[in-house]
Amino acid sequence: MRKLLAKVGVTTVEGYALFEYAPWLNYDQQANDIRSPTAQNATASAHRREIARSATLAASVHNPSRQLANAERRSAMLDLHNPMLASGSLPNEYQEVLSWKVTENLSRVILAQALALLSFFISGVVFAVVAVSLGKLPLSSSFAFGLSEIGVVLVGVVLTLVVHELTHGVVMQLFGAKPTYGLLWKGMLLYATSPGYAYHRNNYIVIALAPFVGISTLVVLGMWFLAGTTWVVLLAICGVVNASGAIGDIWMTMIVLRYAPTAYIMDERAGIRVFLPIS
Repeated sequence: MRKLLAKVGVTTVEGYALFEYAPWLNYDQQANDIRSPTAQNATASAHRREIARSATLAASVHNPSRQLANAERRSAMLDLHNPMLASGSLPNEYQEVLSWKVTENLSRVILAQALALLSFFISGVVFAVVAVSLGKLPLSSSFAFGLSEIGVVLVGVVLTLVVHELTHGVVMQLFGAKPTYGLLWKGMLLYATSPGYAYHRNNYIVIALAPFVGISTLVVLGMWFLAGTTWVVLLAICGVVNASGAIGDIWMTMIVLRYAPTAYIMDERAGIRVFLPIS
């Protein structure tokens, strides 16, 4: 009986029957079947861990490409929020939104000349009042203009136009540019410009209005200092010429003011180019 039980995997100890194994079952195959899913799960877990590690590494600061992108993004934020950023180079995150030239068409040139003529009369009235009130110029006085006086006036007018453009250039240099000067024959306009040099919007407004504000201030101070002399007349004429010549600067300033303070401006011989951040 014991031999028969032993053949079927059962042994007896002190009257108890103990099951040892079933000879008709393939235990090695069952063990392999049990171990296989475990190995597969381990392989899958390792694969998932590798994917997670790669994703984490790509998003971390150890990724050089991500570091470069973060640096460029920080640089762009500095460009947007620092109004005194050094001018000259245009940030990569900017695009051109406007190209404006006063000589682009004949109607614009005619309008510019008409506005200059209007400004001539308006500023003439203003400086005449200043000459009488501050410059102590009597209304009943008569002045004899000979060739010498006419020559002085012409020289004064030419010097006013030259100083006007030199003032533009000096302020451009203060912001780091190297200005060039010339005469635009199409519109008979003197110019000072710095092509390809990007100015912060507020800096460009300073450049555009500097001659109008600066020379007008000097004319008024000169009238006060030379009150009661014929030099007041010459100063008044120079002030009128400067104010009428600044009409293009005032026009471009009004255009620039339509854009956000983050804008960059490039000056050209007869116009401007405006750049804004890419949205």
